Amino acid sequence: MSTETQHTADKVVQEYSRINETIMKFFWRQQWTIPMGAMLVSGILPSANHRKVPKTGRQLKNPNLPASPHQLRQARDVVERWIEDHTVDSIDGAEIAPTESTPLGFVIWCDEYYTSQPKSLSPSWLDYFLGLFKEPKKDAALVPAPILLVERAQELEKRDEDRSRTDRVSRKGSTGRVCLIENEIRIAQRESRRPLDPYEVYDMLKKLAQRKQSDGKPAYSRLRWSEREHLQQLGDTGWKNYSFKALQKFIDPQKKEKRTAQEQARRAKTA
Repeated sequence: MSTETQHTADKVVQEYSRINETIMKFFWRQQWTIPMGAMLVSGILPSANHRKVPKTGRQLKNPNLPASPHQLRQARDVVERWIEDHTVDSIDGAEIAPTESTPLGFVIWCDEYYTSQPKSLSPSWLDYFLGLFKEPKKDAALVPAPILLVERAQELEKRDEDRSRTDRVSRKGSTGRVCLIENEIRIAQRESRRPLDPYEVYDMLKKLAQRKQSDGKPAYSRLRWSEREHLQQLGDTGWKNYSFKALQKFIDPQKKEKRTAQEQARRAKTA
């Protein structure tokens, strides 16, 4: 390897080490505002508590350079899609989308949301962020994450798991509509060691989706594991992805209490 090539390689390693170190500092925060997360996955360096995407910014890759208009548009688009995806119509009006999220929760949402969208709509730095968490498929190599960043992700996952142990299952999802795979979820819970843990139940649902009868037909006709490796449910309009977030909302006891109150209010109005 020539001296010039070695110098270039060292420079690249230093650059991405600095980027990862910057990302790690943000991941040590307990919460992100949604604009903050949107800016990060768009390659923009946010301030500590951005409540909206600013008109100007600095690049995550090189803070000496201004963020491009395209990056800023991407960040605003991510915020709009978050709001749209988390705003739920109910009897008492629309449920306002959360203004904050855990760092890991935001990245998981981005992964689940944008896998069902055209690649051109994904924010430009999303793949980099996903590379910090996802294991490579087969022999493909992804961007290595600093060990402390991985430990932080595991800490957040464990905290969410501990919190989910007290969850209970409701018949309806957060939109108030009947869950189409309620029966399959209950089967997955019965076959799980921790039936109130959404992570374990979701993994079991994946296994049910791939289970076959003796004649080779799917054991559960409303579930399938797609070619793109997504868990899907069969609805009135065809197959759609069933996300971890949907299952988590299904199990959330606070959501259940709110839905119960809404249902009681609806019945009182029609009585």
